[in-house]
Amino acid sequence: MRAQYFPRYAVRDWSITMSRTTLARIVDPVTGAEITEAGVPGELRIKGPGVFPGYLKTGDICEIAGDEGQYLRYVDRSKDLVVRGGMKISAAELEGFIAGHPKVADVAVVAYPDEVLGERACAIVVARPGETVSLAEIVGYLREIGIATFKLPERLELRDELPRNPLGKVLKRELRAELRGAHDLPGRWAVVQVRAGPVAHRHASGGLRLTGLVASRASSAGTAGARPASGCGRRSRSASA
Repeated sequence: MRAQYFPRYAVRDWSITMSRTTLARIVDPVTGAEITEAGVPGELRIKGPGVFPGYLKTGDICEIAGDEGQYLRYVDRSKDLVVRGGMKISAAELEGFIAGHPKVADVAVVAYPDEVLGERACAIVVARPGETVSLAEIVGYLREIGIATFKLPERLELRDELPRNPLGKVLKRELRAELRGAHDLPGRWAVVQVRAGPVAHRHASGGLRLTGLVASRASSAGTAGARPASGCGRRSRSASA
């Protein structure tokens, strides 16, 4: 668990030398415009004697917090944000909420590409032993605890384990690469469940995958019009129908 709140220099006289020699600001990572409003996430950039001339791009997404705007609250790494239709979703925050579900043992949230919104959130879940969990259950749980609708995951993948490096950090770049690279070929998947909830697509081999809260039209396995969201990763465990 990492610290979430840090002093915002130049707003208060902090009793640390670094606060008098270092400048920090939050900027929109796309436009570079400075953000001065509390609660609006942006990239942390710092300037001081310990960095090269100019402002250093840290890659950390933070937001101004505190009664007097005296803190910076860490949100996520910029590369891990899901940008859904211009709305920024913190993967780390969403993971923390999903991890509270009683059937979830481990979880990672990553973006997957979408032609309309740019990106959507995919929850990659390891269920507890003897349990299985559906997208509808996770979304229902998140709604109950008050998570904003735009932050809800729209795709679920079940795994036996998450890929990690020797230090135990989840290798999200591998997960993102799998979701980006596993594009479907026409006719390989058939929609076997269509409703306002998880949409299941069955592969010719018999595997089943769940995708997002989207409207879809049923089609046969041999129909070229079958075009669900991007495919499963190679480590996916098929869910039973």
